Amino acid sequence: MKIARSLLGLALLFPLTGLAQNKPAEPPAPEQPQAVMHTYRLTYTLTESEAGKRVGVQHISMTSSADNHSSVAKIGSRIPIATGSYSNTDSKAVQTQMTYLDIGLNIAGRLRELGYGLQVQSKIEQSSMADAPPATPADPVIRQESVELDAIVTLGKPITLGSLDIPGSNRHTDIELLVERVP
Repeated sequence: MKIARSLLGLALLFPLTGLAQNKPAEPPAPEQPQAVMHTYRLTYTLTESEAGKRVGVQHISMTSSADNHSSVAKIGSRIPIATGSYSNTDSKAVQTQMTYLDIGLNIAGRLRELGYGLQVQSKIEQSSMADAPPATPADPVIRQESVELDAIVTLGKPITLGSLDIPGSNRHTDIELLVERVP
């Protein structure tokens, strides 16, 4: 019994370090390859035609990384619209509640690098006040066109995303996208 306690005491004082030293070292874990993200320039071109004649071209460029986050461009105005009115009981003044509506051009682009190409999700919205006067100033008529789509693109080659006929007119808008890698 005395010998067993002595051996136990020695084992506690001198751990099995000799065995650990004879064990071969573990090879280092292989490093995981880092995903390479690139930056791209997206150029949206909107070409407006009226009765077959080109009347305007707009180029909107923005940079975006291929990390599946959106890049957004907004060009336009905020117009006030009366949404209601109320009067304070302490005064006879009537207060008008206003809401602001964004009109103009909104473009959102999202990129993903795939093994076989580059996927671009685009959403293009264009809105404006209609030419016809509203029945009352508080009720403006808003004209809106929208295109939302996914496309696989080839770098440096333009692709037509869509075409819009503007209702109530002989106007037409073509939407084109060019994607280039930024060095």
